[in-house]
Amino acid sequence: MDTYEDFQRWLQQDKKAEPTNNLEEEETPTVTATPTATETPTVTESTPVFPSPFGAKYGNSSVDLSIKENHDKMLEEYNTYWNIGVFANKEDREKRAQLKAEFDRKYYGMSSKEVSEAKGANKASIYGSNNPIEILDNSLQGMMIPGLGLIDFALDAGGTLIPGFNRIDEKWDEETKLNNPAHQFLRQVSSVVVPSMLFSGLAKGFLLAKLPQAARMSLPWWKNFATTLGVHGLGDVGITYLSDISDEETLSATLGDMFPETFGPKGRIPLPAIFKTTDSDSPGVRKVKNMLEAAPLSVFGSLLGIFLDNNTLGGAKKQLEWFQALDENAARYKQLTSEIGAEGAQLARLQEIDELIQEGGADLSKIKLDKLINEKLTIEEALGGIKSIDDLMKQADEIKKIESEAAIDRKLIDTEQLELDLGPTGLDPDINNDLLSTGATAKQTVPPGNVARNMADVAAIKSGNSAGDPAPIITDSMRRKGLLAGPTARDAVMGVAEETRDIGRFNALVDGFRYSAKEMNAAAWGIYNDIIGAETVDDLKKLFYSNRDVKNLLMGKLKVEYINEDQARAAAFAMRDLTDKFLGKSVTESSARVMDTLGREAATISQAITDMAPFIDNNRAMDLVIGKLQFLMDEYALNKYISGWSLKNKNWFDQVIPEKVDEAVQNILDEFGLAQESIHLKNKKFTQELKRLYREQPEAIKPLVNAFSHTNGDVDSLAKLFKWAEQQVTPLGLLKSPDPKNMNLFAKAAWGVRYNNMLSGISAFRAGLGNGVQLILRPMTAFLGHGVTGNLEGLKRTIYYNGAIFETNRRAIIDGFQMMKKTHLDPKAMMNTYRKDFVFKQDASWEILDGVAELWKKQNQWGKSYQYQMASRLQQFANMRWARVGMTGMVFPDVFTNTHLAHYISRLKAYDDVFSEFGFADWKKIEIAEKKHYDKFFDKDGLIKDKVVKSLAGEIQLNVDDGVSNWLTEATTAYPILKEVLTFPRTASNAMKAGASWTPVSLIPGMSKYSKTIYARSPQDIAAALAEHGINMAKTPNAQVIFEQLKAEYIGRLAFSSLLVSTLWQYAIAGNIRGNGHYNASERNRQRDELNYEPKTIKIGDKWYSFKGIIGLEHMLTLIGDLAMYGTDSDEHILENFGAKLTWTVGATFLNESPLAGVEPLFDALNGNQRAWRRLVGQSASSWVPMSSGLGVVNNAIDDAQRILSDDWVDYVKNKFPVTRGPLAKRINFWDGKEVRDTDNWFLRKLNAISPIQVSDGQEPWQIWLQDIGYKGQALIKMDSTGSYEWSPHEAEEIYRIMGNMGLVKEVKRLMKNKRYNDEIAALSNHRKNSIEYNKARIQLKTNLLPVHQELNTIIRNALKKAEAIYLKDHPNVKQAIINAIEAKARLKTGDVQGAAKIQKRDLETKQLINYGN
Repeated sequence: MDTYEDFQRWLQQDKKAEPTNNLEEEETPTVTATPTATETPTVTESTPVFPSPFGAKYGNSSVDLSIKENHDKMLEEYNTYWNIGVFANKEDREKRAQLKAEFDRKYYGMSSKEVSEAKGANKASIYGSNNPIEILDNSLQGMMIPGLGLIDFALDAGGTLIPGFNRIDEKWDEETKLNNPAHQFLRQVSSVVVPSMLFSGLAKGFLLAKLPQAARMSLPWWKNFATTLGVHGLGDVGITYLSDISDEETLSATLGDMFPETFGPKGRIPLPAIFKTTDSDSPGVRKVKNMLEAAPLSVFGSLLGIFLDNNTLGGAKKQLEWFQALDENAARYKQLTSEIGAEGAQLARLQEIDELIQEGGADLSKIKLDKLINEKLTIEEALGGIKSIDDLMKQADEIKKIESEAAIDRKLIDTEQLELDLGPTGLDPDINNDLLSTGATAKQTVPPGNVARNMADVAAIKSGNSAGDPAPIITDSMRRKGLLAGPTARDAVMGVAEETRDIGRFNALVDGFRYSAKEMNAAAWGIYNDIIGAETVDDLKKLFYSNRDVKNLLMGKLKVEYINEDQARAAAFAMRDLTDKFLGKSVTESSARVMDTLGREAATISQAITDMAPFIDNNRAMDLVIGKLQFLMDEYALNKYISGWSLKNKNWFDQVIPEKVDEAVQNILDEFGLAQESIHLKNKKFTQELKRLYREQPEAIKPLVNAFSHTNGDVDSLAKLFKWAEQQVTPLGLLKSPDPKNMNLFAKAAWGVRYNNMLSGISAFRAGLGNGVQLILRPMTAFLGHGVTGNLEGLKRTIYYNGAIFETNRRAIIDGFQMMKKTHLDPKAMMNTYRKDFVFKQDASWEILDGVAELWKKQNQWGKSYQYQMASRLQQFANMRWARVGMTGMVFPDVFTNTHLAHYISRLKAYDDVFSEFGFADWKKIEIAEKKHYDKFFDKDGLIKDKVVKSLAGEIQLNVDDGVSNWLTEATTAYPILKEVLTFPRTASNAMKAGASWTPVSLIPGMSKYSKTIYARSPQDIAAALAEHGINMAKTPNAQVIFEQLKAEYIGRLAFSSLLVSTLWQYAIAGNIRGNGHYNASERNRQRDELNYEPKTIKIGDKWYSFKGIIGLEHMLTLIGDLAMYGTDSDEHILENFGAKLTWTVGATFLNESPLAGVEPLFDALNGNQRAWRRLVGQSASSWVPMSSGLGVVNNAIDDAQRILSDDWVDYVKNKFPVTRGPLAKRINFWDGKEVRDTDNWFLRKLNAISPIQVSDGQEPWQIWLQDIGYKGQALIKMDSTGSYEWSPHEAEEIYRIMGNMGLVKEVKRLMKNKRYNDEIAALSNHRKNSIEYNKARIQLKTNLLPVHQELNTIIRNALKKAEAIYLKDHPNVKQAIINAIEAKARLKTGDVQGAAKIQKRDLETKQLINYGN
């Protein structure tokens, strides 16, 4: 009887009614149309259905997955939702659930809940049933298998040897056939295995299940295997559907049937695919073995390895075939490794041959010597081969024996660790192995030469040529070896490093790729760099020492005469220990491999917990994970500490006093030792907490582990986790951060929303204007700078550097749009494209908080849950694509700038490279060099990584870190309430400094990077100046040329400003350039409202154009405008109130763009200015309105007329938005009755709404005349004509309109023509200008005393009385209010306070009634 075929028949019978794992062997249902890969048919009663994916025995797919395109698309959709992960943040979890629901409906025809229930039903028991009677019956059948197999063998033999006996045999087979087909199949296997055991005289080994592990390990592989299957396997691990083990295809089919979604042909780790691409030692196979060993089904892993090498029982495989020795040490290592599991007689004979050769020496004949050598080579060849499964199992048993003994030794030495490892049973999986089930003693197997193999695997994975887990490296034997030095993780890592050094030089072959020692070490440094986060691998390697480095250092120090022998010896030993354990390159490389390997192994075992239930022992698997986690955390934290110390103490050895060298080295060694011990104890305590939580509250493990890592070990208990989470969601974080160094998540989310709202208007256009002007001015200023200094070569280079402008613009535009699109689609991934002021660093805090929120929910902590939901909603809102349009828009000008400067610097470097090498400009070579440099400037995401380009672009983008902005950022982080007035400190600080660089301020020595660059002469000065720009001269090629260009540019800025002043001064004197406006705030407002005066504008044609925000133009033009205005002011001498004028001009020109600009209104509010306080509240409140700045743009496009706002902060909010702004009172110019706005031109109003350059109408002649004579009349009409009643905004609007309709402008035009008045104004103005002592006179001659001012006052006063009369006639309630005000004032003058109070109360009641009626 063919057992394998019988087993396959059973499988096929079981699958007839349901879809199977092998779609090719099924009957395909008849279909009316074959769906393509892109179609997703709707399932209806008439729609054909197909087998479900992954061989699932439930549901039906609406897509034919036997079509490759459909199957590939299914896997793509599966990976899309699977890779999001069940522990993602809430938003991603919701997305995952949605994608999974769509997947389940499409490919199973069921809801996700139905799929989960169906999957649970299929996995309810390892016997396929939940019925306890059936489970007991199956267990008893399993226990009977060995005996039944023996009887079967006897009857089969009788049927073969005794004629006619086969009928009895067949009847026996039929009547005693077991119900469970898997049991029946194992019974058939036993009918061959058990008799062979008996006939070899070793049948008693079958009953050794209760012997200690060490005794069982001495059994041949098949006895151990049979014992496990017969007792532990059936009683504890369960039936594993073992098939005939004669070929790898049957093995893969077995594992595929057991775990179709993991190992099936279409699972996540399809074994058939592994057969085609990997060898038995590959990382991919190691990942599968790690999962199986965690189950534990390690025998499958061992068999899988031998089959992957096309190894049948008659084949042979060389040990360590992947290992290619390059020196004697490596050859010796390979030989010693191959001897593991070898026969004692072979090893003894090898030793005997070596002794014979050594003792015989020259006396041995050539024939005898050749014979001994050939025999030795034959034995060594045999030692390195795996001829059978028995050889393989022998070797595995020997390694397991070594590891088990090492684990026992280690735990008996470290009793504290032993207490940690004790499970809920109180038994240890190593010491009490014989008392625990196979699942509870699961352990990784260690391949021969594991340390060398790990080096190769890590390199293969890092290079992307392989995927999976590296060979295990932190083994029990390695930990025992490390325990001799100490109990910490680093002690074991030292053992790995030592073995790495002992291996020698070798190459390794992994999955068809060869890796050299150099490549393996480079991979380790790459991993270390990824973990530590250094800038470059080369910089990182310089922090650590090789043995040669140490020798050189010591030789330099110890040669000093006054170093005695004892000091030299102590220093040498201490330095060796320091290098071997902490600062050596070898131990650092080993640490990187250890961290990478442990992380991958922990992830694989965690996956096995999910994928391989119910075969796995969850408690043991979690112990394995936590054990690896503790090791990983120890190494990670220690490496962070060491690298941080090394960065702060570069070249520390050079600074050590020779006679103190032994003491200095020992002090550092002690410091590292204390840090190591502290880290170990903290992590040990933490893992104890994890083990407790796994038993009591397992859902808390993931957030606690993440929080522990995120807070560098500060959160190491559940209580601290809850406290940390509470601090993250409290709204009080908007006022003061619980952690002064980090805003809490509520505040970050809230400010994320507000940033989006603030930037939703025309911020991107403003950024584009600022960046664009700077890019245009750069070549101009560099050209001027070289011209001023007479540098003709610099002029020629500047022309080349800034050439190919059309190609550069084309490239920059494409890059800008592409990056903007990327950022819009995935803002989280492209967070680095945003300016630093606009975003908060993304970290794991939200993922941790999501996990804690689930715990709060289970504990009914509704208050904290509500705060979490508020914070979460704010975060979701902040991350919405449409809400980020302002930020995303700003990506374009910044990326445009990056590309421009990358092009500029690549041409600069290329020209300098070629010119330096050849002495002339070879344009062909320059073009090649330019492309080479340009390609190096960008990372894989298209972001700039070159420091020089980043520095130059950052200045233009106002995105450079400096001392001021960092200090302010720290302040606003500790107290987020300060962000109300210091919203974008980095941007403001950069704008102020950049603006000052165009003025003589930049010439003050040592004041800024600009002055340091201009005055730099010596190499030290040049290096210091470049360092101010974030450029390391020693590490930056072409640094000298970069410096020369920067110096020329800064000198050119001053030259440009000088040209600007000299050219435009007369134009400003003629009144065509406006600065900040009058130093008096009320006068500035009057000029704007009545005289259409717009600050920071220049007249071009008959329109005024704003230059605000244009660095390079704004500051100098503003200064010119202010000086011209004060110089021609007919109301005051230029020196009159000079202090106030100077303070306002400097402050408004430079500090308005600085962080101090936001502080001024806060000080006003704190000093009792209620209007300033309400304005601050209004501005803050409006920033919470979604898309507030964008709505402001719409608001201005619809109606840009100015409004009269009351002191109520609500009016400030209303004025920002289209709907709420309409009812507010409009500001009317009472001279001509027109609404106050920038322009009457309809098109320009719409354009101004979206343009960063505002355009306004020019002043009419009568407005210019009123400004020239310094008339200030607006204050007269804030009150009624009696001065007793202040008009409300709407009342003032009506009064102004009535006055405007009276044609007051005609009266002004009449006065303009009055020669007497004009002569008087001119005479007073000339007197001020020509009188040197005017500002010192005790008697001041005021312009407002002139007759023309008096007449203008009379005109306004009379018009106001008439307007009042007209208005009050229609508004008797206002008239009564004025009468009441006059009466109350009169009573107060007579001392009648009660009478005045009664009038006040009566008037208030009347007002309330009117408001209620309205």
